[in-house]
This record gives sequence, C-alpha cells and structure tokens, in this order.
Amino acid sequence: YAIRPQNSTLSSSKVCKLPTSQLKSPKQQAAELDHNNQRLSVPQAYRNFKRSLYEAAAGHSKAIALLSASYVLAGFGYITSATFLPVMATQRLTAQSYAGLLIWLVVGIFAMLSNPIWGALAKRIGESKTLMGLTLLQAFGMCLPLWFDGAVGLYGNAVILGLTFVGMVSMTLNLIKNINPAYSNLLIGLATLAYAIGQFIGPLVTVALAGKQDNFNAGLLVAASGLLLGLVLVFFFQRQTQRQSQSSFN
Repeated sequence: YAIRPQNSTLSSSKVCKLPTSQLKSPKQQAAELDHNNQRLSVPQAYRNFKRSLYEAAAGHSKAIALLSASYVLAGFGYITSATFLPVMATQRLTAQSYAGLLIWLVVGIFAMLSNPIWGALAKRIGESKTLMGLTLLQAFGMCLPLWFDGAVGLYGNAVILGLTFVGMVSMTLNLIKNINPAYSNLLIGLATLAYAIGQFIGPLVTVALAGKQDNFNAGLLVAASGLLLGLVLVFFFQRQTQRQSQSSFN
C-alpha cells in the first residue's frame, strides 16, 4: 500500500521568502564581496602598516632612521653615476663608437664579483664596517672622472661602481632586517623606498647642475659628497646598534 504523506502541499501563505542575496548567483555574490573588500582594503592596509611600522621601530627608531637616510644617499650616488656615466663616455671618448655600451659591460662584469668578495669580507669584519668601506670606495670612484678626463677616469668609475653598488645593497638590506627580525619584510620595504627616493632625486639634481653645456661634473661631486655623508651616518648607525646590544646584555 502506498502511504500518502500528510501536508504534502504547502499553502501559499506558508511559503517563506528567501533574502534577495541568497537568490544571487555565486559569481554575483563573489563579485559583490570583492567590491566590498576593495573598498575597505586601502584604509585598513594603511592602518595595519602604521601599526606594524610603530611596532617594528619600537626601541630601534634611531638605528632605522640612520640607516635609511644613508640608503637614500646611496641611491642618489648610484643612480647619478649609472645614468650619466655612459653619456659622459659618449661625450669624451669620441674615438670609441660604443663607449657607452662598453662602460655598462664593465659595470656588469664587476657587479658579478661584488657579492662573493664583500660577503667574504663581511664575515671577517662585519657588515657595518664592510658597508662603510664600500661607501668610501664608491665615493672615490665617483671622483675619478673629475680627476681624469679620459678613459682612465670613466672606466675606473665603471669598475668601482660595479664592484660596490650590489654589495652596498646587500649589506644594507641585511643590516636593516636584522634590526628587528620579526618585521624584516617591512624594514626591507622601507629601505627599498628610501633607495628609490634617492634614485628619483639624483637625476633631477644632476641635470639641474649640468646646465645647457651638459657638464655632469658638478652632479658627480654632489653625489660623492652625499656618499661621504652616508658613510658618517653608517658610522653612527654602527655605534647605535653596539650600544643597544650592550644594553640588552646588561
């Protein structure tokens, strides 16, 4: 015998109406959720960044400021030489058709040697002292085109630029991430921003100083002076970190 279920049919008065959001397709719901997240993501990300930066800098603000400022000057010095060295080679070495390309070839070859050499040195004397030596060496290389007009000054600068700039980046990033390892990614991002600011300012200052005659000597001199100032900042950074490490042991 077939058993007929009771109340097999529902009256229209007992039908529950579903919310309109449940009647939307999954794609529509996902699109609406993404839109709401995007609308809230920017202010929320900014608040998260401020909180994380405050936590990362707690007790380390002076060291972070010193190293970041020196990295701005490092970016200024690097981009000034890297941008205008090929132009200067084309201007001065007129007998060499591909002087600008050869300059960059020299920079690239010696850049490959940078990390192995300076990494080994940093293991012996420390990253801060290695960074100070690299900064001084790059400032010296920046002055070579000022002292020697010909190939010696230009190719000498190219050799030193290749040897130093990769090592300076590596040493600085290692130093800043070790200030507060729990926030290493944030500190590396902050250092990268500092380097980018220097790279943005460098060409503007150099072009303004070059004038209509396209003489980039003044720009190189300013960049070298900035590197020497960066050297002083790294020195004070080292002293600051040493004091902090001694106080933590005490």
